[in-house]
Amino acid sequence: MSPSKSIAEQYEFPVSFAQQRLWFLDQLEGPGAAYNVKLPVRLSGPIDPECLQRAIDYVVDRHESLRTTFASRNGAPVQIVSSSVEVPLVTQKLRDATPDRLQRKVGELALHEFSLEQGPLLRVHLFDLDEDENLLVIIMHHIIGDAWSSGVLFHDLARAYDAIVAGETPDLPELPIQYADFAVWQRDWLAGPHLDQQADYWRTQLADAPGLLEWPADRPRPRRQTFSGGKVLHALSADLSVGLKDLAQRQSCTLFMVLLAAFDVLMARYTGSEDTVVGTPIAGRQRTEVEGLVGLFVNTLVMRVDVGGNPTFAELLARVRAISIDAFSNQELPFEKLVEILQPARDMSHTPLFQTMFALQNTPWEAQPIRGVTVSPGETSPGETAKFDLSWSANEFDGELWLSVEYNSDLFDATTIEQLVAVYESMLVAIVENPSIETASLGVALPHSDLRRLADWNDTAMAYDRGVTVVERVLEQARRTPDAIAIEDDGERMTHAELASRIEGMADNLRNVLPSNETQVAAILVDRSPAMVVAVFGAMHAGAAYLPLDPQYPAERIEYMLDDSGSAILITDDAERGALRSFGGTLVVVDEAGAVTSVRRGDPIDVCGVAAGTAYVIYTSGSTGLPKGVCISHAALANFIVSMTRTPGISPGDRLLAVTTLSFDIAALELMLPLTAGATVIIASTETAADGRALATMIDACEPSVMQATPSTWRMLLNAGWQGRQGMTILCGGEPLDRALARQLLSPRNELWNMYGPTETTIWSTCMRIADGDTPITVGRPIGNTRIHILDGQMRLAPIGVAGELCIGGEGLADGYHRRPELTDERFVVDPVAADGGRLYRTGDRARWRRDGTLELLGRMDRQVKLRGFRIELGEIEAALTSVSGIEAAVVVLDEVSPGDTRIVAYVVPEAPKEGVDTARLRDELRRGLPDYMVPSLTVAMPSVPLTPNGKVDRRALPWPDWSSLGADGFVAPRDAIETAVADLFAEVLGRPAIGVHDSFFELGGHSLLATQLVARIRDAFAAELPLRALFDAPTVAGLAEFLRSDDAEALARALARPHHQLRPRAADRRHDVPASFVQQRMWFLDRLEPGNPVYNLVRSMRVSGELEVAPLEQAVAALVMRHETLRTTIVGVDGEAMQRIEDECRVPVVIESIDSGAAIDTRLAAIARRPFDLATGPLVRVHVLQSGEREHVLVLIIHHIVADGWSMAVL
Repeated sequence: MSPSKSIAEQYEFPVSFAQQRLWFLDQLEGPGAAYNVKLPVRLSGPIDPECLQRAIDYVVDRHESLRTTFASRNGAPVQIVSSSVEVPLVTQKLRDATPDRLQRKVGELALHEFSLEQGPLLRVHLFDLDEDENLLVIIMHHIIGDAWSSGVLFHDLARAYDAIVAGETPDLPELPIQYADFAVWQRDWLAGPHLDQQADYWRTQLADAPGLLEWPADRPRPRRQTFSGGKVLHALSADLSVGLKDLAQRQSCTLFMVLLAAFDVLMARYTGSEDTVVGTPIAGRQRTEVEGLVGLFVNTLVMRVDVGGNPTFAELLARVRAISIDAFSNQELPFEKLVEILQPARDMSHTPLFQTMFALQNTPWEAQPIRGVTVSPGETSPGETAKFDLSWSANEFDGELWLSVEYNSDLFDATTIEQLVAVYESMLVAIVENPSIETASLGVALPHSDLRRLADWNDTAMAYDRGVTVVERVLEQARRTPDAIAIEDDGERMTHAELASRIEGMADNLRNVLPSNETQVAAILVDRSPAMVVAVFGAMHAGAAYLPLDPQYPAERIEYMLDDSGSAILITDDAERGALRSFGGTLVVVDEAGAVTSVRRGDPIDVCGVAAGTAYVIYTSGSTGLPKGVCISHAALANFIVSMTRTPGISPGDRLLAVTTLSFDIAALELMLPLTAGATVIIASTETAADGRALATMIDACEPSVMQATPSTWRMLLNAGWQGRQGMTILCGGEPLDRALARQLLSPRNELWNMYGPTETTIWSTCMRIADGDTPITVGRPIGNTRIHILDGQMRLAPIGVAGELCIGGEGLADGYHRRPELTDERFVVDPVAADGGRLYRTGDRARWRRDGTLELLGRMDRQVKLRGFRIELGEIEAALTSVSGIEAAVVVLDEVSPGDTRIVAYVVPEAPKEGVDTARLRDELRRGLPDYMVPSLTVAMPSVPLTPNGKVDRRALPWPDWSSLGADGFVAPRDAIETAVADLFAEVLGRPAIGVHDSFFELGGHSLLATQLVARIRDAFAAELPLRALFDAPTVAGLAEFLRSDDAEALARALARPHHQLRPRAADRRHDVPASFVQQRMWFLDRLEPGNPVYNLVRSMRVSGELEVAPLEQAVAALVMRHETLRTTIVGVDGEAMQRIEDECRVPVVIESIDSGAAIDTRLAAIARRPFDLATGPLVRVHVLQSGEREHVLVLIIHHIVADGWSMAVL
């Protein structure tokens, strides 16, 4: 089928699908220059401006598209073709203009906006550069023409000009059709089976495709696209260009396929996704009738390629070839229609389906000659707009390939793009040399500039006396400052000399009972007191490795740790603890000051020592549910303490308040760092450390200069009313530090340090002093003698800015896991980067290097989830929640409500628990910074976040989400007149019977055209200036209602005072039959083919326990039938067409049946469900009550799908 000229006399026409999208974007963003198409042409020779103007008039008269403007009809666009339009030739002298000035001038012209409503949408400029030297610049809006159209337009213009200059009338062949004819044909053609065939292909091809693939950016993505852009140009050598063409020939594919396959490898490498998606333009002019038309025919194909499995390049090229051929075979489905069909999650920050465009322009522009004039391409301005994150184009010119990369300058700097181009070029060279090269080997070598930066950032060499342990440093410090205060505890003080004496005494006692043949584990189970400090240093000084145990732990956990560690000795301040009853080793009892009061030797037990030089064994949570012991050496501990002494630093006069349980490894910093520097440790009791008010009081009383805690503890302190302490050094780590908390902690002019490090690399491995306004909050750079690599899935260095797994090497690494060699080998691996083959610890954390040399944490590898095609970091949602005023803390998890239905659940702690959480306001606040697919479906308020003994979030202790609190499927009915009116309009446009106030317009099937229709109707109903963008910012009834409330209050009051039918224009005259919807027509047709088929019967049953009164139930059913006219609807045939007949009244009886047994109930339920409906006579709903006992009933509701859907069942 081909488009035909059947509408030549019409004035107003439908738009094509491509025009519809550009009109929609213009409505959404307002007029802009992103979709301006420019063609600069250098004309060397005499030009007659008057003849050129007449040629322009001729071409404008020849092509209706050049006389087209656009208008809105009921929220939908139409194109209007005027019989005549003036497009004046604008002339200007620019003699002696430099090339740069000329480029800027062309760029300025291209940035001038068009009005789609007013037109004209074509501008023509002629610059007089010199005698017989001119620059012609043609600019049109993309909605009336594409790049191909530029060539058509200049061809017709040149031929017309030649004729006019020669005194002749231009006589170009008559156009067989106009663009409006094509638009009408396109809509008719896609209304047939062709749409379904091609749509099925694209649905399958793009099923579960990633919704957003992000290249490493220099700046965070703005909430909205601004279309600001830049351009980088790079020429490939002639030899490489020839080699690529030869490779394409040998592999029986096109040059485009070769270049795309290489680009897919580059994209996988830099986005971290082996599932790559790009868009590629295609001319869309398969039919000869449209080849000579000015119009928007270009279409975009979505090319999805799986780069996984490490194929050779030749194998990947075969994949790309097959995918390309299939895509080109299904190219007639407009991209705009594809978006409408697939309904991807909408986000104003990026384009749907793909964010990177890839193209090959290998058809050279051949200018139509003009007699006496040399025609050549004119000066092009540097790119100043960008429609996508990247538009990567290869252009062939004089036998060489040029790469032209248009980039989003909100995201990228030109140097970043230049590096990408350099890597891409190196990959092209490699595949030409060896097409059988494994793709995992391509792009591995980072640019030299990146390698230099990474080496500089990991240059952390730190010299110190490695032969001195931490405990020896503490004793040496005591000799230097014997009278300085070492420990304060509840008003009691201990000097450094007294502490040293206690340590020596403890060590002597332990040496007497420790086996001397190997390093043994000495467990410590002591309340927070000086005895805890003495026990730690005394055990190490005696040659044992200490094992910290928390007295708050359950007895079973303590018993497990004692048994698994093989502890030979247990130091405790209470020999009667229940957890010690099964301990058979030696028990050393101490008083609060750390003096040994008794030693009870145990029976000989089979103990397993640890490696010589082990300082401590500490247990962390294990993936199996059982904790695992981490063995830290004296050397690693000393390296850490020396590094911390230098940065962040500590001085002899400092006072550090210790609040962390000993069983959390960061407690070692609180005890060891001050005592090696002559400073003071102030010990907070367990009760004080867990009570925000008590801790705030203690801080005010003891005036510490340094304090370390997790973000959860700092929040607890701030929420208890602590105002901060000016000049205090705050160390924050163990959990991500969000911006809101950082701002609060910095407000009293504190010194704030963000610390990061897993237990397996000795407490902290990086640190960063945070300044007010830092965005994002990073964890800085590695500490002394520590190296950090970001590695991809193949354990290769990830490029700077690309996310990967954070791996740590250096002197802080643990020896491994106690008695867990398999796990040690799994997590501690050979460093693939280091020349000496050292070890690395795989943290399981996602991170990336920023270009300033700091590390940005992106969450756990196992906490990055995929939802609706998008990779989501749950920590980002948590940070957004805590930035909302009134929210103290938040935890986000995923919950699978039912198979295939996974939703986001937010657990929040409100600052004012009695006031609760305004979930509607919370969702609206979140939507200002998060895309809709990241907004939690359910919010659960809690008095506090459950914490582990280490002060981290205990996710296992979170309450089970109760989805019933939202009603069926999360439905929340409108709560006032505004929401009711808006919900009615939602329902009308979407064709749904009921809309909840938090239901997303787009998740319910809304698309761009329906969006414009909805906004148009809301504008009419409320007499409000509602911008289209408001619907995208808040795509819910609640969100739009809030926007309307903030608008003109008087106008809103007038709108609500109108008769209700004015707010519901869909209401029809029910005295006559109403046309059935498309879906209803289809079901009616199927029912006529196979009458009585129960396949479309919807059944919902529920068990009711208790006394059931029939009369009130019948009244409730009657009320439902009167409330919902669909329950009073039958479907009748009128002149062969399906019509809805809505009765004023309809009785639906409640049928009561007695059933003897459960099995009989199931049989009867099945029979009721199979009973057919008569669509013409109705009613199309039935209610049954199956009584199985005096107080046991099953309520059954059956309704035909032609008048309801699954959503309706939940509403009923």
